[in-house]
Amino acid sequence: MLFGLDGVELGLIIIFLSLFGGILSGFPVAFAIGGAAVISFAIIAGLDSAGILVHQAIDTSSEAYRNLVATGLNPDKISIFRNPDLPRVAQPVFERGWEHALNTNISFIVNRMNER
Repeated sequence: MLFGLDGVELGLIIIFLSLFGGILSGFPVAFAIGGAAVISFAIIAGLDSAGILVHQAIDTSSEAYRNLVATGLNPDKISIFRNPDLPRVAQPVFERGWEHALNTNISFIVNRMNER
């Protein structure tokens, strides 16, 4: 966790800064948004591959989590903010790697184009 922030939070900050910089660059907005998306994906993929961006999720296999669920608490209501003492498990932002994430995004775009 870089700067005490979760990998997902850092990813959102990187995307926001890339979009903001792209729009302020003076390029037409459509090109700026597309370029910012490519740049932010490259930054996030690089940081994830280096092991810097790590997502800390609640360990759902832990005894403390099972005890909370057994008390009748809805699993959707259990969060890090409400229960900060629950054990966490660290996992990469892109679980199957940035190559699979890129392949998924490209195939989604191609499928959308083929629908039209």
